[in-house]
Amino acid sequence: MLVKQIIASSAKLLLFDALADKITNGNALSDDEKITLNGLLRAYNLVLNEVATEYLDLLAENSVRGETINYSSLSHFPKEIISVYAPNFKPVKFLAFSSYLKLPAYGDYTVRYSYVPGEKTLTDAFDYEGAKVGERAFIYGVAAEYCTAAGRYEEASNWRTKFERAATSPLTRSRKKIKGRIWG
Repeated sequence: MLVKQIIASSAKLLLFDALADKITNGNALSDDEKITLNGLLRAYNLVLNEVATEYLDLLAENSVRGETINYSSLSHFPKEIISVYAPNFKPVKFLAFSSYLKLPAYGDYTVRYSYVPGEKTLTDAFDYEGAKVGERAFIYGVAAEYCTAAGRYEEASNWRTKFERAATSPLTRSRKKIKGRIWG
């Protein structure tokens, strides 16, 4: 799934049906439609940042070699270093600094970390496909952010409520098991 599919769905919710069809089909946009599309893309990036920082971390793993690992050598700038493993999958102690990671000795390691994604464009992949916080939450979130920026505050409040419910629905919370009981 691509970002443009989320944005087209949000455009439909906001009754921009012609724009949604043009986004989906790749047709030329009028100047007004370009402005609306840019607003929807800005809203998408705001929602993406919010979800990645408040609801569900994006995780990455990179293989590295060295004793001092600059974060710029990782595929994403880390929000938090979760763990570091040696080739034998044994956890390794590390020190995390603002721009690099200090490991106990020179060698090969796997670094697991969370990150906040950078700005997306229409043709980028949707980062949360198949995740607990999925496309429905993003569609509502984009609608809420767009309406807020456009001064449509009552509508924004409604979409925001739907976004928060979708982002924190029972499917997105960790499932708790209830001990079985014998009924007599």
